[in-house]
Amino acid sequence: ETPIFSRYNEKSVEDALKKDFFKKCYICEESTRHFEVDHFYPQKFYGHLINQYENLFYICQKCNKLKPKII
Repeated sequence: ETPIFSRYNEKSVEDALKKDFFKKCYICEESTRHFEVDHFYPQKFYGHLINQYENLFYICQKCNKLKPKII
């Protein structure tokens, strides 16, 4: 069930992503306690999707730092 929220960095969003992704990073699929909320479509170019739950993914800090950044 999609959580009701106004900002993507709310605790309810983090909890829902953790559950939906089985506490595993969507890139490396490892379980992690240190995770971040990632936007599949970058905020810079897709501002209208910034708070869309379908655009949010559970990612570990390591993978988030390693993935390519779009300039």
